[in-house]
Amino acid sequence: MGYIFLPSQIAEMAMDVEAAGITFYRRLKDLTEDKRIQEVLGFLSVQEAEHRVKFLEIAKAIKLSDEPYDYVIDVREILKNQLDKIKQKALSFDSVSLNNLNLKEVLNIAINLEKESIRTYVEISKSFSNIFHDAISKIIKEEEKHLEMLINASQKLPV
Repeated sequence: MGYIFLPSQIAEMAMDVEAAGITFYRRLKDLTEDKRIQEVLGFLSVQEAEHRVKFLEIAKAIKLSDEPYDYVIDVREILKNQLDKIKQKALSFDSVSLNNLNLKEVLNIAINLEKESIRTYVEISKSFSNIFHDAISKIIKEEEKHLEMLINASQKLPV
């Protein structure tokens, strides 16, 4: 016997990851004195909040045809590990270390966080049926849009 859960639970757990992202960016914003970096971190936390709303919409849509499935991997544990990574990353910063970073370096932190989230969702998606795969694909697409926006912003900054 494997792990039984509903397709909508994937989107709900993704919402928790986004909530951790919101907390992460807000914490960094509170630690820095650089107004430009504060503005970018505020924007990133708003983006995470918007993702959270989209994932709620995905969860609600899936719940209309939600049926439990039995899987060989524990998605809850995988997403919990992702949440723990985000929280540890947030706690690793203090005002001194953050104030020594420039905007490009802060964007690179965000880029790496997004890449890690995408890798997590892609890894999870390898074990899913079509119902789960559709939900997780929507989540991945949202994360990829966010990643692309961050990369574009970073590339526009001087080295």
